[in-house]
Amino acid sequence: MFTTGNFINLALSNGSSFDGTGVTYGLAARRRILGSHTHLFLSARGSRIHGENNSFGRSVGTVTSPPSSPLAGAATVRRIAPAELDIFEYQIGAEWNYGLKRFPASVFLRAAYEFQEWDIAGPLTGGAGFGGTLGDLTTNSFSSAGIGDLELRGFSFSTGLTW
Repeated sequence: MFTTGNFINLALSNGSSFDGTGVTYGLAARRRILGSHTHLFLSARGSRIHGENNSFGRSVGTVTSPPSSPLAGAATVRRIAPAELDIFEYQIGAEWNYGLKRFPASVFLRAAYEFQEWDIAGPLTGGAGFGGTLGDLTTNSFSSAGIGDLELRGFSFSTGLTW
């Protein structure tokens, strides 16, 4: 319960970045549909990357409850450590392909479903917290940094030339 003059301000943040090198591999297959200009295709690609993960967790806060003096604090935890990044991507869709008559090239239109998964494996960072009590007003906060995972799903549409 807040009364006139009481105030709590909290800011929690975390982040993660990765820098490394590794190997990328892939495979693609395409099959023409009944002699037409349309093809079904499937492609898959993966990467195994060795490198370094940089992650942090931060908690900042202020509590005021007159007539007490304000309580303020901040904490940040950061870890830079060796890590591995695995990436897996695939597409499945249809492509319309047409050879140009005056140029040695083909134009294509492509629509596909796409999935990507990025997973970083390494030591966890931990977390940072802020808390305190002034009179009847108590607050506690905690920010815990992850090391980074990502999953994307969606549709892609593209066009271009091949020669």
